Amino acid sequence: MSKKTHMKAPPQEEIIMVCVTSQRQCEDLIAMGSRVAETLQAPLAVVSVQPTGSIDPMSGELLEYLMDVARNSGGELLVLYDDNPIPRLIQYAREHRAKAIVMGRGPGGGPSTVVNALHQALPEIRIFQPARESGTVEELRQECAQ
Repeated sequence: MSKKTHMKAPPQEEIIMVCVTSQRQCEDLIAMGSRVAETLQAPLAVVSVQPTGSIDPMSGELLEYLMDVARNSGGELLVLYDDNPIPRLIQYAREHRAKAIVMGRGPGGGPSTVVNALHQALPEIRIFQPARESGTVEELRQECAQ
């Protein structure tokens, strides 16, 4: 008895992936992601990974707000539920052919643990973060730990 497996065809287009949390300031990341998507001529996908079973009313309201911001920026927000966000983000980036990832900075303005993990797992994907000067975006290069 052979077991059939159904493999989903990979998306045809590469995407620009914006990683957000349920914080209002993430609207700035979505705007930056929209500019990167326009520059690199790729569709915008906004992704948030929330803990499994997470039902925080405040998170829900903020995610709904970010969904509207993503839609108004030409993208869509996808909320994934997983207790291990880093592997889930890596999987999503691979499955959806991320051309670039836009993420916020870590505490103190440097790369976060998540950024370092994504950079190490996906060295072929460009990672952008807000520049230290407001309103601009910069590509992350040597800042990540090797």
